[in-house]
Amino acid sequence: MNNPKIKRLASTKAVRPARSPPMPVITIRIGKGRPIEKKRAVAEAVTKAVVETLDVRPEWVTVLIEEYDRENWATGGQLHADTFGPGYGKAGVDEQA
Repeated sequence: MNNPKIKRLASTKAVRPARSPPMPVITIRIGKGRPIEKKRAVAEAVTKAVVETLDVRPEWVTVLIEEYDRENWATGGQLHADTFGPGYGKAGVDEQA
């Protein structure tokens, strides 16, 4: 067949660009109160681990840090604010249960 329309469609398909791999998105959920230096450090460490493990570029890795008040976080039916007290989970703060 010498139909120019079919020839054009066939050549368009052959020029399709390659797709890039999906971007890793990592979510970290923590209790509120950690200093920004700790958040920077964990974002850097997680990014480095993902880059090495998945063989991706650092600029492809997104780290989301979600913070929760202890009064909005419960385990076993008990609010962390009631079970552990204020500051629980921070370095140097002992469990108060």
